Formats: sequence, structure tokens, C-alpha cells
Amino acid sequence: MALSYAEMKAVASGNPKIMEKMTLDNEVAKLKLQKSSHLTQRYALEDKLIKDYPRAIAEVSARIRDLESDMQTAKENTFPSEKGFSPMVILGMTYTEKAEAGKAILEVCSRIATQDSRPLGEYRVFHMEVGFDGMSREFYITLRGKMSHRVNLGTDAGGIITRIDNHIENISKRKESNEEQLAELQKQIEIAKAEIEKPFPYEDELNAMCKRLDELNAELNLDKRENELVDDAEEQSAPSRERKEVAREDTQER
Repeated sequence: MALSYAEMKAVASGNPKIMEKMTLDNEVAKLKLQKSSHLTQRYALEDKLIKDYPRAIAEVSARIRDLESDMQTAKENTFPSEKGFSPMVILGMTYTEKAEAGKAILEVCSRIATQDSRPLGEYRVFHMEVGFDGMSREFYITLRGKMSHRVNLGTDAGGIITRIDNHIENISKRKESNEEQLAELQKQIEIAKAEIEKPFPYEDELNAMCKRLDELNAELNLDKRENELVDDAEEQSAPSRERKEVAREDTQER
């Protein structure tokens, strides 16, 4: 702490009120810093309540609606044969056997020379695109409904169709995951509202300290004492300046 000249003189005099004032100055500064941090956190929560949470809830709610739509689409457009396979259209040709459809997909993959995805066909009303992932070195199929569903392919012809079917059935799990995320967001909103309502826990203590500090400043009147000390110093230096002026005039006359 930087002390003024008056404060240093007062401390040297052993005035207990000066020591109390210095202690209070330090404690008040600490509490004001804590209060500033408290308000900063409150403003951040208020900003999230106004902007971030509504945007996140809208996005998750939209995903839930789209996933529900894709689940309904898959349910209404599944017409399995006796072997449990719904017809699949690949490059305009319809396949009713799982193994044959898988072989046709592998044949298309064998002709892919770039990583760009391209139309493949339709399955259970989902539009299919096929592509190659250069990072994982795997082929994949994207099923497009309201949402996009990516399925990594293996090398087994029958296994390809099983993977696609499993992914479609697991859309319900994606929906449940998003519903859990939505519930968590709503919980966070309630927590944020409760935190915003909390006052600064040391407000009364800070106010009491500030009041006492004002009283001490008034009693000590340091600003006035500082001015008085400066005035005294100027008065004491005045005769010295006068003597210097007289000596300068004598020198000039000589």
C-alpha cells in the first residue's frame, strides 16, 4: 500500500485509528474484488439465460423432432421379406436379397477413386450416399432423412446390410440421448436462475466496513492534514528563498 506523507507521519505517531484505517482499507479492497467477481459471474449467467440456453434448447429440440420423424419414416416404410430384408434400390436396380444388395454396394465401392460422396440409392425411404473416409480408410454410407445418419461399412456383403439396419434401429437411442441433453439444459437453467438471485454473501460486512472507514476518514481528516503539512513546508522554505534572493541581488550589484 502506498502511504501519503500525512499517513506516514500518523503511523509514525502510533495513532491506533490510522492502523485501523489501513487494515480496513485492505479488507474493503479484498471484499470489493470479491463482489466484482460475484457480479461478473452473475452477468455471465444472465447472458447465458438470454442467449446461450435458448439457442441450445432450440437446437436440441429440433434434433429430437427430426429423429422422431426419421423413426416414424423407418417404421412406416419397412416391408421385410420372409428373410427379414426390405427391398433396397442401388443405382436404379432393386435388390430383395441381403447378400446381393451387399455385393452390389461393394461393387460400387470398388469403383470409387475419390473421397467425394455420391448418390447410391434408397433404403426404407432413406436416400443413400456412399463415400470414402481418407482418415479412417473406410467406406461409409450416409442415410438422409430429416437427419443424416452415417454408417461405416465393412468388407462382408451380408454384414453391410446388418450394420445399416442396426443404425436405423438405433435412431431411438440418439433420440433418448438428446432428450437427456434437453433435460440437463433445463436443469442448468434452473440452477442459473437460483444463482442469479443469490446476493453477494459479504454485502453487510462490506457496508459496515465502508461506513466505519468513512467515519475514520472524517475523524482523521487526512486530506486536510496533508494540506496543512504542505503549507507548513512552504512557509518554512519561504525565508530560505528570501535569503537566496537577497544574496543574488548583492552579487549582481557587485
